[in-house]
Amino acid sequence: MKSTILLSLLLLSTLAVADRTALAPADFAWGIRLHPSGERPLYELSVPLAVYQGVVRSDLGDLSLFNAQGSQVPHALQRLSSQQPAEKQLRQVKLFPLFGPSEATLQLIAMQMSQPAGDGQLALYTREIKQSQDEVLHGYLLQLWGDDEPPAVEGLILQWAAGERGFVQRLRLEQSDDLSHWSLLSDSAVIADLQHNGERLQRQRIPLGGQPARYLRLTPADQGRPIRLSGVQLELGGAPPVIEPESMVIADLQRVAAGEYRFQIPASLPLSGVEILPQEPNSLAWVWLSSRAGPKQAWRRRAAGLIYRLRSEGEPIVQTRLAVKSNGDRDWRLQLDPSGGGFGATPPRIVLRWNPHRLRFAARGAGPFLLAYGSVRVRTQQSSGLWQELTSGQQEPLIGRQLRLGVPNPWRGRRYWPRH
Repeated sequence: MKSTILLSLLLLSTLAVADRTALAPADFAWGIRLHPSGERPLYELSVPLAVYQGVVRSDLGDLSLFNAQGSQVPHALQRLSSQQPAEKQLRQVKLFPLFGPSEATLQLIAMQMSQPAGDGQLALYTREIKQSQDEVLHGYLLQLWGDDEPPAVEGLILQWAAGERGFVQRLRLEQSDDLSHWSLLSDSAVIADLQHNGERLQRQRIPLGGQPARYLRLTPADQGRPIRLSGVQLELGGAPPVIEPESMVIADLQRVAAGEYRFQIPASLPLSGVEILPQEPNSLAWVWLSSRAGPKQAWRRRAAGLIYRLRSEGEPIVQTRLAVKSNGDRDWRLQLDPSGGGFGATPPRIVLRWNPHRLRFAARGAGPFLLAYGSVRVRTQQSSGLWQELTSGQQEPLIGRQLRLGVPNPWRGRRYWPRH
């Protein structure tokens, strides 16, 4: 009852604002029909690319929602906080080297390190483990958790001794709850530590996902010499899921000089990152990404970093993403450090990543509803906190996300398009 009263007050407040502005569909250049499925009071959708391409204002101030009678309906735009990756929580893992004669089995070594625990399960000795003169390192045993509840796990972060450099190694991961019965988790996890042109390239993370067993066993997949580890951290899950961004490939990448490319994005998109994909294997270069609002404006640096696409011992080692903040600029420039030879004769492939706004509206009146946008006349301030007085638990049962979207159509308000 309380949530219904709050919602009614908010809708009445917004109605008063809509009446003062007295906007109509004919005030806009474009419209997309929205056909809701079901009978929810609120509906939510991601803002389509066509809207970013058709609006005049980069803040989406020339956007509104109408019902079938042509009346404005309450709506709000929001950039969800879950679109940004949360900081990972790390926990140190108990690490046990598996020393034994070269012909010894891993099963025997693991069982020799265990003892019955008070709860009837097995626990690992925490005494210092030293290598005897006639023993070799077979791999490592990890205890991910003890008497506490099994955590949600996203991955492992491996650290190795300072002397371990210049390697790419594929690992075999097995899991067990009793150190006796093992099952294969993965046989293609790759770690690496390479030097190239004065740069150090490392791959330390092994993705897991879900809830593995209490014990993990790490050994080289090719039965070669294990890399000597100095520590392992557990990357815990449980954070809000990250919404996958939309993407677009830049089709018209112009080479204006050696090591310099320019491109335009088709709209003022809320960018979150740019993927720079070298097309030739074993390419590596330091790059700078800049943008400007127009051809008469000065370039401003937006991101810089080392981009590479390498292959060692058949395993790919790549880093292609640069994080950027949304700024509304459409002109972009990519510069490569020429000292390393760039990316070769073939231009890189550029992929834009962006997190669209979430548009939520009240289904007041009959549908279908019209998402109208694009006008030099309209000057409104979009609300982002229309429903902020309601908790997420109160909002969720009210929201429907099943909508069928029509194609963008020119509306009667063509006179409100900007003149170029």
